[in-house]
Amino acid sequence: MKGRVHELKIKSKFYRDILHGIKTFEVRKNDRGFKLGDFLALNEIDDEGQYTGCSVLVKVIYILDDEEYVKEGMVILGIERCYIITETENRLRETEMVHLDPDSYGTIARCE
Repeated sequence: MKGRVHELKIKSKFYRDILHGIKTFEVRKNDRGFKLGDFLALNEIDDEGQYTGCSVLVKVIYILDDEEYVKEGMVILGIERCYIITETENRLRETEMVHLDPDSYGTIARCE
């Protein structure tokens, strides 16, 4: 895996939108040196700020930090979901014996 992994909190409503593919960006304070190819481990928190135990891994595929469009000190990160796939699933996938559904909650296709 190339790139750093940044562990970050995310509110439930935004977490769900990322899971469903509705939200494909993150607006963050630019205090971590984000780079293309980095990963964000987004850990869901509830309304009281407590961890729910749910997490999603996303890859940074675009960075907008131009102060003409983004507040100073902030960054907009274009993201794509990553998926975990087992060695057996990978062999089945390569032989087209299984269709892996990115909306399921099992182990599924990897980050492209």
